[in-house]
Amino acid sequence: MMDLEGSGTWSQHATIADYEAASGNTIEAFGESPVLGALVESGELPPVSERLPADAQVVVPSNEIGTYGGTFMFPSGSMPTWEHVFSYAADMGSTEPNVIKSYEVNDDATVYTFHLREGLKWSDGVPMTANDWVWYYNNITLNEEYSPEVRSEYATDSGPATLTMVDDYTIQYTFQEPNGLFPLVMSRVHPPYTPVHYMSQFHPDTADAAELDALIAESGLTDWTALWETKESYNGNPDIPTIFRWKVTNDESAGVRTLERNPYYWKVDPAGNQLPYIDEVQAGEQDGEVQLVTMIAGEADLIWQDDAQGNYALLKEEEASGNFVMVPQIGMSVGIGNILFAYTVEDQVLADLFNSLDFRVALSIGTDRDEINSIIYNGLLEPSQWAPASGPPYNGERDIFKQYAYHDVAEANALLDNLGTTRDGDAARLRSDGETLELVMEMAMEDEFQDSVAIAELIKLQWERDLGIQLVIRPCDCGFWGFSEGGEPVGLFLTAFPFGNEYPASLGRDEIVVPLGVEWPSVWGPWSAWINSDGEEGAEAPAAAVQLAELARAFQSVGSPSDGIELERQIAEIHAENIWTVGLLHRPSTFALSNYHVFNSRMGNVSNPTPIEVEYMSLESMYISE
Repeated sequence: MMDLEGSGTWSQHATIADYEAASGNTIEAFGESPVLGALVESGELPPVSERLPADAQVVVPSNEIGTYGGTFMFPSGSMPTWEHVFSYAADMGSTEPNVIKSYEVNDDATVYTFHLREGLKWSDGVPMTANDWVWYYNNITLNEEYSPEVRSEYATDSGPATLTMVDDYTIQYTFQEPNGLFPLVMSRVHPPYTPVHYMSQFHPDTADAAELDALIAESGLTDWTALWETKESYNGNPDIPTIFRWKVTNDESAGVRTLERNPYYWKVDPAGNQLPYIDEVQAGEQDGEVQLVTMIAGEADLIWQDDAQGNYALLKEEEASGNFVMVPQIGMSVGIGNILFAYTVEDQVLADLFNSLDFRVALSIGTDRDEINSIIYNGLLEPSQWAPASGPPYNGERDIFKQYAYHDVAEANALLDNLGTTRDGDAARLRSDGETLELVMEMAMEDEFQDSVAIAELIKLQWERDLGIQLVIRPCDCGFWGFSEGGEPVGLFLTAFPFGNEYPASLGRDEIVVPLGVEWPSVWGPWSAWINSDGEEGAEAPAAAVQLAELARAFQSVGSPSDGIELERQIAEIHAENIWTVGLLHRPSTFALSNYHVFNSRMGNVSNPTPIEVEYMSLESMYISE
């Protein structure tokens, strides 16, 4: 069996010709799973050479050529196995063509020409052509009834792109302004294509009206848009053809979803073997504790993402049994103990304090990060403000992101005194209006934030003892990033979240980092509404927050990823200068304590480290070694 603790990583080449030119090797024949070979023998399938496109993609496994067979057991819900237009390299640092074989972009990044793979087929054997892309774009992406607003990845400030069919295997996106990040964005969005020969029966422009109404009624739905959502679900509808690795075979009512290999999958290994190696996937929805027991018993093949968090010590102890290994993730730079402020809270005294940089600095240096790190995390984290990942391109290890992450009680009290809050010896600190300075700190209670109460209790002890600030701890049902849902924010919010994510050139689109969106309004509060409405709504935002929004808007139309990254460095530095979020601790981006996946030891060709998202792990090149 291969050594999962090895350092191998997979790679891919857009076509067989590219692989042969790069490696000096030749692929002379194709192989296939015995399961499919039997169907070829019985006449139910054409030979593998006829099922593959002429320019199949070549995936070089992380360690060795795998073996066919087996069932992959995935207890973390639906199997996310989309095939994106572009895909990330194994290190998540760059993108490369995936569904398409190649592309060109003009000098000002307004016109992208995509070359499809001639001979690539849907799982039912029907060829994929440019029509599957253009029809979807015009009838779904631009359909105002289905999509009232065009998704941001297909539009610039001047409006949506146009998509034209050059020929059966060439399409062209044309934007009205530069969109240099388009390939990066197309590495992580919903597939922009559909099997028109199947899905057109569910669209009012192409379906028989009476037949469509009957289908809607039969499904118990209200309109065609809801029916489309149901029928286009690659994890929910066993009838829809796919180009993915595996195809679901039972409907969503099943407790465990079964996926079988796609006989027309378009990737091969260096020996010419059609991928994937694994025949079948069983995907179920188990809660975290059941997943843990299942993995320890050797009855699961992967625990995904956060499902294993909080059980590091137990898993590390059980790892010695040999049933599984813990593989670090290539991932996000996560801040632990981030303190958010309700900058526009109705209490004007508190609002004035929260909007004072000196007040935020006082709370920052008045918090003993080393004590929190030692007691809760055994000293494994790093004191830091909320910061991007270390190393290129953002270099979150720089001193600017360590500002005010030291501990100095005397300096903190001096800052608080200068703000008009008073304290008589060890007594509670008073506000400028004579009331006791009492803050409410809320925190979400989801599994991902299970340490928040423990952190808050230590902060409460430190602030009340050292600063005279009284703290009320209030766990709440308040989602991942927000203050109490349905209520007005009252003070502080404690959480853990990343500065950006694992994708390159993504900070400028992150609504937690920049005040352009409304998905996480509590992060920016009415400032975001004010910026987005040009001052018609919300509360006036400070100049630095407006500058963030301006950089984010400029980010949308950069000419290249490198231009976008330069803007993002500026965004990160503005955060460091203003400390809108006081960060306490920083988790390294490949930190085993909580950034890890758990793989069954029987799994071969697992890259180490491995991406966070399952769809970027090159599951097709993994195999089961019994």
